[in-house]
Amino acid sequence: MDSLDALSYLLILVGGLIAGGINALAGYGSIITLTLLIDVVGLSPVIANSTNRIGVLANSLGSTYGFYKGGKLEVSKSGFILATTLVGALAGTIAAIYVSNEAFKVVFKYLIIVLLLTIVIKPKRWLNPDQSLSNVSRWLSGPIYVAIGFYGGFIQMGMGLVFLAATVLLSRIPLINANALKVSVVALYTVISVALFQYHGMLRWQPGLLLGVG
Repeated sequence: MDSLDALSYLLILVGGLIAGGINALAGYGSIITLTLLIDVVGLSPVIANSTNRIGVLANSLGSTYGFYKGGKLEVSKSGFILATTLVGALAGTIAAIYVSNEAFKVVFKYLIIVLLLTIVIKPKRWLNPDQSLSNVSRWLSGPIYVAIGFYGGFIQMGMGLVFLAATVLLSRIPLINANALKVSVVALYTVISVALFQYHGMLRWQPGLLLGVG
């Protein structure tokens, strides 16, 4: 990666700002930041995926603090969701470390299409408490949260909406509290992800910190 020019700095900062706002509300921000890291900074897809977590960590820590100060964060009542999601996220991070650039490109390309389709078909309909399922056992919800955690640990992009849908529909958590739980879960597993990526030499701190500032 060559030294960044002034325009690249600006694009990354603005992209981080926009993505941070999107992630705090739902969870599509990594579409923007991954694209910037790959197409503007010139990182390989796998390195971009790991470097993106620096910005995700800054955003999720800031959002968690905001929800906590606002009295919306109730992590103590969501231990099962927290534990199962973290297990999945650890496995997903390990998969992200060893995936090839070619395989990641394929996943990234098709995920963008899927996520854009969810925007077109109005994702808010999946966050309607009136559609929630009653009496969902942990034998069913547990594997779902593990799978969501794996997805978040592997690529993060769009994880927020999936997590919100699960917590609202399966666990019947009010949307604002589910969003607070989402950012706290992301903060916790991203600390682990960043540590693992750093150990394997997969982080590029200059663009990552710029995203975090944004």
